[in-house]
Amino acid sequence: ARRLAVLVLRTNVREAMGAAAKMIACLLNSYRRYRQWVLRLQGLTEGDVSYRNVASGNAWEEFCEQLKGAGSAILAPGAPRDALTQAEAYRYLSRLVRGGLENFVEAHDPLNPRLVTIANGLREAPVKLGSDSPDNLYENAPIDGTRTYRVSGSRGTVAYLGIGVQAGSYGAPGGLRTVAYMEASEFETTLPPAGRKAFEYVGGYIEFYVSPTRPAGVTNWLMSCVDPSDGLLLVRQTFLDREAETAAHLKIDLVAFAANGSSALITSESKVPPDLTPERIEAGLRKTALLVAGAPFMFNRWISSFMKHANTLPLFDVEKSNKAGGDPNIRYYHSYWRVAEGEALVIDSLPPMCDNWNFVLCNHWMESLDYRHRKVHVNKKMAAYAPDGSVQVVVSHKRPPIDGQKRRPVVWLDPCGHVCGVMTWRWIRPKVPDAELPQPRCSLTTFEAFCATLRG
Repeated sequence: ARRLAVLVLRTNVREAMGAAAKMIACLLNSYRRYRQWVLRLQGLTEGDVSYRNVASGNAWEEFCEQLKGAGSAILAPGAPRDALTQAEAYRYLSRLVRGGLENFVEAHDPLNPRLVTIANGLREAPVKLGSDSPDNLYENAPIDGTRTYRVSGSRGTVAYLGIGVQAGSYGAPGGLRTVAYMEASEFETTLPPAGRKAFEYVGGYIEFYVSPTRPAGVTNWLMSCVDPSDGLLLVRQTFLDREAETAAHLKIDLVAFAANGSSALITSESKVPPDLTPERIEAGLRKTALLVAGAPFMFNRWISSFMKHANTLPLFDVEKSNKAGGDPNIRYYHSYWRVAEGEALVIDSLPPMCDNWNFVLCNHWMESLDYRHRKVHVNKKMAAYAPDGSVQVVVSHKRPPIDGQKRRPVVWLDPCGHVCGVMTWRWIRPKVPDAELPQPRCSLTTFEAFCATLRG
């Protein structure tokens, strides 16, 4: 009875939170309409108000105040207080500020969109969040869900090319939910533009459209969201072997369709972007502040739940993942790991048939560890397998003597001086139903005891 009461309470809390989010969204929409009505009565526009805010310095003051408030994320209950984790907290926030400014100030014009990369640990100045995958290249472009866009270019040879349309933003009511998603192999073959040959495009030519309704005569299409119209096109490239594969190279153009079904460019990446306006700069600062405050707030709630089942890897809620912009073709196993000096976390799994799989260690703030210089993840191509197809991963502060041992192959991952953090296992496009997916099995032992099994 007690368990049933707890289950009912949790269900009621989730429903209440969902209802609250919808109510906040409704109130914000009502306020927006009321504000526009008041401005019309005053003979003003949003641009006029933005000019006043920018010229007076209010826009910058508001931005700085919001960043100041976002700092409370590093004081989240349960967050480790050691020097390394706290230093990484400040770096995490600074990365979000930098990534937000790049995305929302420098490259956030849905009327002149560009595909840019933000979450990228291979940059000289990395930006990481949300348990980013070392195998992925993430690109995104801002879109207006009421308009039509054409995305085209080289398919490349990357193992997995996922295309998603998202609505909303981190921290906003409703989150950043996935509206439509397809993998490049699901698109039908299209001919390249007139005067171009297919062989000019590495991996072949790819073309698809993004719009609220399917344009006449268009085969490859993803639906966008009209309310909210603020959205993103996300390109997620997942490599099995970065050195052997070529990334896709895509561009996005705003287009209009004529009555005869032909499309014409309105703007493209090759055209000169419009002049900056006070309205755009104020909106960019606000969106940046929303990311810096909203992303840690959302992920801190996730981390708190992960800590309750540390050193296990349960399947993450698929609906919650999709609402946060996750790939609907991936099944995520998010959790928390704790490995002290002298301990070893051993993970055993028998991968199902799937396009790819990977496992990555992150710090407490859900940033992947330094995969540029340390071995912190493993994927389908990198792994060493036992004769039955199973894989064993061990996380320990010292490298175990795994070279040359004949017991079974072992993959060692380096926690990079951390004693705890988030970990994520992914099955990418598994070929079995969710009910049949194997759950990776975790066991915590001493480092010496694990080394003894290698000798045995």
